[in-house]
Amino acid sequence: MIFDEYLESRLREWANWCIDIELGNEGWPKESPMSKVMVVGILTRSPGPRPPMSHPRAEEVSFWIARLGVTYPLYAQAIQDLYFNRHLPYKVIAHARRISVSTLKQRAHDGKVWLNGFLTEYEKEAM
Repeated sequence: MIFDEYLESRLREWANWCIDIELGNEGWPKESPMSKVMVVGILTRSPGPRPPMSHPRAEEVSFWIARLGVTYPLYAQAIQDLYFNRHLPYKVIAHARRISVSTLKQRAHDGKVWLNGFLTEYEKEAM
């Protein structure tokens, strides 16, 4: 069930970015001169960790998810569970959280309503 196509695309984009950072797939290649300058401060032959590249749209959604989590932690948790584990059936995710599938869906829906309101208002102000 798609709540709002724009919100869905932003949430997928955010989840992909977060997963890439967690897996170390985001950022400058380890051997790139830019990575060495950013990490070490000088050009060296030793590879350093990959600093994540900025992704303003995903970072914005991450900020709003964090704000949602302050007021409604179960809603934020449901959204994170669904988008970070999107290849798992709802039943598996719900079972892991010891809730029903309908509760998981309702929490995610309520969280999306909250996010949609804030993103819409935020983008109106940005115009």
